[in-house]
Amino acid sequence: MNKICMSLVVVILSGCGTVKSLQSENNEISMYHKAVVTNCTELPYVYSGVLYDVCLLDSKKRRKRSFSLHYNFAQLAPFDIILSGAADTLILPLRIYQQSKYGNMTVRDY
Repeated sequence: MNKICMSLVVVILSGCGTVKSLQSENNEISMYHKAVVTNCTELPYVYSGVLYDVCLLDSKKRRKRSFSLHYNFAQLAPFDIILSGAADTLILPLRIYQQSKYGNMTVRDY
């Protein structure tokens, strides 16, 4: 049972928009997914995890592949919006500071 719970936590956190946006470097955020291409070019620091998931929902599909074993984590975005909203609220003071100092993050799609 513990292995199942830990596996679930790892899967959720690996696709969490807040975790992905906290890993941003040089005022850029990577939004590369095998299944979709994002339409977003910039993200603000404030509530960036929620907006990361919204960008995944508002994206176009890449060309279809014949068969793939990779799961499309973009399908989990509606569930992750709730978790990212809670996490983004916890780190809001840090994000307000970063927003005022650096401006918006540029989205990389590679």
